[in-house]
Amino acid sequence: MIRPAQATDSQDILAAYQRFVSAQNDRDLTRVKAEFLDTPDFLWVSDGKSIWTREAVLERMSRFQQLEVWHANPLLSEARIVSLSPDVAYLHMPLDLTLGTKASPSITRFLVSIVFKRIASGWKIAALFTTLDTP
Repeated sequence: MIRPAQATDSQDILAAYQRFVSAQNDRDLTRVKAEFLDTPDFLWVSDGKSIWTREAVLERMSRFQQLEVWHANPLLSEARIVSLSPDVAYLHMPLDLTLGTKASPSITRFLVSIVFKRIASGWKIAALFTTLDTP
């Protein structure tokens, strides 16, 4: 049975997500890595590609972050969290990603879905799914 996440779980999941976004915006891949579940099954589906393992995901993220301007702005007011089990939850929301140069940045709206898994140290990201928001 799928149910909405409990309030404390939702707060903890959003806090974990905000640590992840903050680390991305600071271009601190060490902190990003700390938010990822350490498993060979870690998955990011982006631009029609499946990227497996945390190390491969971090490598791909590092290439994007070489741009002069790279800033993620999640629309947290539109975030929805669904509990899949007591230790697994799904977070979904739109996100505006600003990319490019300072002289010519572009903003693209994405839909971001993240699977979180609770482990002894807290909620960790187990999988990411990003796609363009096409209204």
